[in-house]
Amino acid sequence: MKGPYRFVGRMITDTGSVEGMQLGLGVEKSGHERFGEFDNLQMCYYDISRIEQSRRDEWIRGLLKNPHHVILCVRT
Repeated sequence: MKGPYRFVGRMITDTGSVEGMQLGLGVEKSGHERFGEFDNLQMCYYDISRIEQSRRDEWIRGLLKNPHHVILCVRT
């Protein structure tokens, strides 16, 4: 296959525990630091209501700081 590649999914499956959030934040940070090396478009989705409460704000701030885009969908 030839790039650019398109990836829609979620690499971080455990966002409901402190350990999962620590791992997830590290994966997100590493991915954003090296994003320019990938020939792809990535769209990752997370249910914010299921993200572990004590790290939720840190997770959201981290997503908003990166140079890419965040789409927030809210259920009413």
